[in-house]
Formats: sequence, C-alpha cells, structure tokens
Amino acid sequence: ADNWLAQFNDAQLNALVTEAVTYNTDLRVAAARVEQAAQYIEVAKAALLPAINIFGSGGSKKGGEDALQVLSLGVSWEIDVWGRLRYARNAAQEDYVSVQADYEFARQSIAATTAKSWFTASETWLQLQISEDMVKSAEHLLALAEKRQQVGVGNEQDVAIARANLGNFRDSTQQIRFAHEQTLRALELLLGRY
Repeated sequence: ADNWLAQFNDAQLNALVTEAVTYNTDLRVAAARVEQAAQYIEVAKAALLPAINIFGSGGSKKGGEDALQVLSLGVSWEIDVWGRLRYARNAAQEDYVSVQADYEFARQSIAATTAKSWFTASETWLQLQISEDMVKSAEHLLALAEKRQQVGVGNEQDVAIARANLGNFRDSTQQIRFAHEQTLRALELLLGRY
C-alpha cells in the first residue's frame, strides 16, 4: 500500500516481487482461505433470512405418462431471540477480517523476503567477482614467486606462501559460489519455480 518497493528503483526487483506474489504457493493457499472466509460470511448471513423449501416427487403410470404425485412448499424462519445467529454472523465477519490480515501479512512477507534474497544474491555475485579477481592475482603472484626463485632472488618459502595464499583464495571462492547458488535457489523457491 505504501509502495516501499519503488524506493529501490530496480525494475528487475519489482518484476521478481510481482512474480513471487503471483506464483508463490503459500500465498495462493492464503488467498483461497480469504475466499473461503468470505463464503462463510454469506452462509452466516443466509441463516438470518427466511428459508423456502420446495419438495416434489413424481412417478410414471403404467401407461407411460409422467405424473406429479407430491408437491410440498415449506417456509421457515428462525427468530434470533438470543442472538445466536447474529453472533455467528459477526464471528464469521471477524474471521474474514483476520484471514484478510493474514493474507496481507503473507504478501508483505513474501515481497520483503524476495527483496532480501535479491539483494543477497546481488551481494554474493559481486563478492564472487572480487574473489575470482583475487584468485587471478594470487596465481600471478605465485608465478612471480616461482620466477624469482628461478633467477635466485626468491626462495622456497616465498613460493610456499604464495601457493598457500592461492589455495585459500580458491577455497574462499568456492564458499562464496556455494552461498550464491543457495541464495538463487531460495529466490527460485519464493518465485514458485525451480
């Protein structure tokens, strides 16, 4: 209602949130509950009104002619002296308001979680790019350390440190890649697609 999502000015985020709100299975269940609660109100209102019942039965004679044998018309109306039907109607209306609030909360929650997942996915992607650049730099430093050792300026310890640093950066890159993939899976789950 307050259009908080527009403050981010990100068209792709808006599209993802719209998709999540449209296709999320939990939200579909909540929407069905809102419809169900609305129908309970109609049933409760109908109990306050007079009811007309028509009953008929028929049969056929031996000659093949159809004949109406019994037709009855009934009218009933329960007078709500003690307020039981009114209270039932009011309870149904309050249940409807409660279910609507739950649905709105679910919509907001899904929108916020989608936005948070989108930002986390963006962050992990940027971290992955930086980490891959660091691996390239570490590979270059290892090559320089090996070259220095060949020409006699460096030593084995410098090469070992450069290899250890390269291994650490590669491990870090794998962890960030895993975190990014997990974030994307969480986003897909929110969107109702995998």
